[in-house]
Amino acid sequence: MISAVHTFNSAGLYFRAELFIVTAIIAWTYLMHAYYRREGIDYRHKKAGIVERTPSGAEKYWELSQCITTGACPLQSGIVNNLKFLIEIRNEIEHRSTNRIDDALSAKLRKRCAAHTLR
Repeated sequence: MISAVHTFNSAGLYFRAELFIVTAIIAWTYLMHAYYRREGIDYRHKKAGIVERTPSGAEKYWELSQCITTGACPLQSGIVNNLKFLIEIRNEIEHRSTNRIDDALSAKLRKRCAAHTLR
């Protein structure tokens, strides 16, 4: 998450908002995986009780959207709503060109991230 914040605050970078969002999603996903691992909650994708695997054979783990919608999610609703917002934008970034969204999202990202910082 520190990397995401440093990237967002770096002057002269293009796609700062996009880089922040993607890096923040990764950081939150790792945080949620660590929480579920500590709590003994299996966060792997399964079909018929069998762990799904990637084409290279690695186990598939929950993406952030699944982590925050499971009944075991410890996050407050405001944090979950902010993460859903970021996931929606990340999906747009991933699936199509965003035409430099920095100016449009800068204030929203600062507001949402300031409200729910990692402690």
